[in-house]
Amino acid sequence: MNRQFVILVSVAALLVLLVLLFANPWQDTVRKHNPEKVELFDSGAMDGVDRIEMRSPGSDPVVLSREGQEWVVASRGGFPADTTAVSSILRSVREARSSGIASTNPRNRGKFQVDSTGVLVEVSEGTRSLARFVVGKVGQDFTTSYVRPADADEVYVVRG
Repeated sequence: MNRQFVILVSVAALLVLLVLLFANPWQDTVRKHNPEKVELFDSGAMDGVDRIEMRSPGSDPVVLSREGQEWVVASRGGFPADTTAVSSILRSVREARSSGIASTNPRNRGKFQVDSTGVLVEVSEGTRSLARFVVGKVGQDFTTSYVRPADADEVYVVRG
């Protein structure tokens, strides 16, 4: 091979690596352009939660309800629920913060799996719905998920 050709290819590869190092096209563009954190649900209203319903495509809904101080799986005959798991769900909803909007276009819902393929979650107190949202696929960095409030077009990137 020609020595000039090898040098030229080496310099080109070095330039490409430098561009990738500084431009980083794989960086989460939502986080880069939307650094603010937005509270998705009223965390103060979560204290009275007594029902959590989760609907996943192709399976029966899972309904957790509070009976007194205990949580039960109401959709499975009232078996006691794992209180650690219920606390984790409630904490996740209470602390849900958006690090940006991934899309506002309803046609992109399928891309983020926040359409009928996502998990519909409803958190309520009595007959009052406190939060109703669809959880979609995991984000690019595996520490975020896509979430869309059920009555909105915005798809948010949520950590956790």
